[in-house]
Amino acid sequence: MAVKGAENAEQMRRAAIAQVKRRFPGQISPVYCVKAVMLSLELPLDEGEKKERELFSYLQKSGQAKALQYGFLAQRMATKWQLPGGATSSNTKPKVVKTSAVIGAGTMGSGIAMCLLNAGIPVLLLEQNKQFLDKGIDSLKKLYFDSVRLGKMNQEQAKKCLSLLTPTLKYQDLRNVDVVIEAVFETMSIKKDVFAKLETVCKPAAILCSNTSSLDIDQIASATKRPNKVVGTHFFVPAYHMKLLENVRGKMTSPETIATVTNLGITIGKVPVLVGNCNGFCGNRMMFPYSAEALFMMEEGALPQEVDQVVEDFGIPIGPLKVADLSGIDIGWGIRKDQARNMGITMTTSARTINGKRYCPLGDMLCEKGHFGRKTGQGYYKYDRPGAKIPRNNPDFEDMVLQYCKERGIARRKIGPQEILERCLYSLINEGFKVLEEGIAGKPQDIDTVWLLGYGWPRYTGGPMFYATQVGLKRLYERVCHYHREFPTSPHWQPSALLRKVAEGNIPLEAWSQQTHSQL
Repeated sequence: MAVKGAENAEQMRRAAIAQVKRRFPGQISPVYCVKAVMLSLELPLDEGEKKERELFSYLQKSGQAKALQYGFLAQRMATKWQLPGGATSSNTKPKVVKTSAVIGAGTMGSGIAMCLLNAGIPVLLLEQNKQFLDKGIDSLKKLYFDSVRLGKMNQEQAKKCLSLLTPTLKYQDLRNVDVVIEAVFETMSIKKDVFAKLETVCKPAAILCSNTSSLDIDQIASATKRPNKVVGTHFFVPAYHMKLLENVRGKMTSPETIATVTNLGITIGKVPVLVGNCNGFCGNRMMFPYSAEALFMMEEGALPQEVDQVVEDFGIPIGPLKVADLSGIDIGWGIRKDQARNMGITMTTSARTINGKRYCPLGDMLCEKGHFGRKTGQGYYKYDRPGAKIPRNNPDFEDMVLQYCKERGIARRKIGPQEILERCLYSLINEGFKVLEEGIAGKPQDIDTVWLLGYGWPRYTGGPMFYATQVGLKRLYERVCHYHREFPTSPHWQPSALLRKVAEGNIPLEAWSQQTHSQL
């Protein structure tokens, strides 16, 4: 019997494959699913079933299948932790969290509050003035309205969650809560001031958490008399949606505190990963060289869209320069100025090195023009209006770069896709090996979970550390050494000692942690 519409089969096949390639760029299994369905129009049943089994067998043995299986298991291993003193996730009892507080009702604070409310944990939401507090409450109400509209919960459930919210302007109201999560501006002086106030009002057993994305947890803890109960809880934007929770342990953070925030993370639907304390912790520390190389390549000859396209073709949903526009170029600019001020350095856009390290001021130059990215309508890309989402090539920025290079005598060159890919990803992976080497991460699976859940790394490649094994450790080490020779003033190209060791010994990923002296 003829199948209705069979004459359009080829057109339908092309359209379906194009659709799955757009939705799942780089992933082969969705394409093979379409191929399997199309066999029903091309072959008799028995032949079609045989061919389908062949397709399945190929996928089952593919590198992408191994990567997906690894990522699945790595995510489940990530919640397991072990400290040098013998404390582990299995022998340490967490405290029960019955009440909580969130300080700061901005984008992060309201998102974190929603996570807690959804889990049935009462939340005190603290702000410094009524205007900010009302804005935060309105934001939460809108989030719940949207959840109902999208069918994620019904009206009664949303009402019940909001009934657990208590807005306040008084620190004293936090005196009996079990956990406080601070989500204020990413400035050390502000955070220390908040924690000093918490020390005076919170009960001695209360755990004090900071949502900092990069600041020193030990410095924050120094504002209190309970450093054993201070811990980093780094949520990702939007907090109510992103699954990753990067828990950051300070020098004095107790096993009980770690166990409590791990258990809390699981309770609110996150995947908590324990990391050590350093600038940027695990994920953002690895982002630094990745982002720096994107800037350096623009200085040398690449355009923003060329860099981003290569990264996106690899499978990361949004390239580093689009990310910078989305986050706000001024955020990094402010942090760099604070760091320079602390070092006694005056930053200028004429500088190409700082303390002997390569530096690119192109982002600073944009900020001086008031071009902060999406929110101002212009950054590395142009947007139709401030806040618009669609990036367009930016001739003004390109002209600025050409003039910048001309004034400094920089000869621009064509940078090919392979070099762009290597410089963005291999620098990031080399830093990942240093994170593991220093014990900032306890195991490579933790690093991969951070990148899979927090930074959009394509699951079908397993994560940056697993991907390193697919590239080939010797090949990776040789390319890192090559770029270290090419760019000796970029310290992130200094090859990791652990990378060299595992490359020379061809040591499997499962044994990498045994080659380090973990500081966790």
